[in-house]
Amino acid sequence: MTAPKVGCHCFTFSDVPHIISLALQLLWKYDFVHRDVSTGNVLWDPKLRGGRLGDLEFMINVRDTSSDDAKTVR
Repeated sequence: MTAPKVGCHCFTFSDVPHIISLALQLLWKYDFVHRDVSTGNVLWDPKLRGGRLGDLEFMINVRDTSSDDAKTVR
């Protein structure tokens, strides 16, 4: 699969895995982990032909050691 052209608004549904991968890479670049990637958290708008990664409730910063989050195993 070739990467979609960013900024052209010409994404198709088949580009969604690549777009989500880019979103996760961007989060990781800033030391965040999503922790709940699933089909229910991928939002696709067919009119705009674009997608988003939603439900950031369980996202954590991997550098933050002060968190007392029982859901997180470090």
